[in-house]
Amino acid sequence: MSLVINSGLGTKALELLIENGADAHARTFFGDTAAHYAALGGTLDNLRYLVVERNVSMSKADRRKEYDQAAEELCRKYDFSEVCSMIEKK
Repeated sequence: MSLVINSGLGTKALELLIENGADAHARTFFGDTAAHYAALGGTLDNLRYLVVERNVSMSKADRRKEYDQAAEELCRKYDFSEVCSMIEKK
């Protein structure tokens, strides 16, 4: 799913994956969620879809101690102001 999120294919590709069985709430081995990838990549439409339509948590930190950051922390770190604003409204 992470490849689709920041691929430029748009939200429709992400929707198709989830509608066909992909788990929007799944975590990688390191604990990253799809929301982590969307926040890190600054893909606002995909992040909005995951958070608003699929209720994916924005506060789950990953399991790597040196990178223990929730998705909302990542968008602030990389200065994706639109993403941060959307998260704050949630």
